[in-house]
Amino acid sequence: MRMDIPPPLPPMQDIRLRRRMSQDAVAAATGIAQARVSRIERGAIEPTAEEAAAIAQALAVPVDLLWPPAPQPTDEPVVVRDGFDQTAEGA
Repeated sequence: MRMDIPPPLPPMQDIRLRRRMSQDAVAAATGIAQARVSRIERGAIEPTAEEAAAIAQALAVPVDLLWPPAPQPTDEPVVVRDGFDQTAEGA
């Protein structure tokens, strides 16, 4: 029998839940409105640098654990076939 595995939680939500903190608690610790904390956590908006630092401090983790650096673009060509991305080497 196949068990459906839910997708992983966003890093901020996962860490917040592991710390047993509510969004209200993060909001109170950071001075950021709870609704904004929710939108940041869902990825609907990007936090400012100040907000990211405050949230990381409230959760006691480095900022890059919550928001890993974006992957850097490469010069490697990408080929799209049948809706699947493939590198030129693997094409």
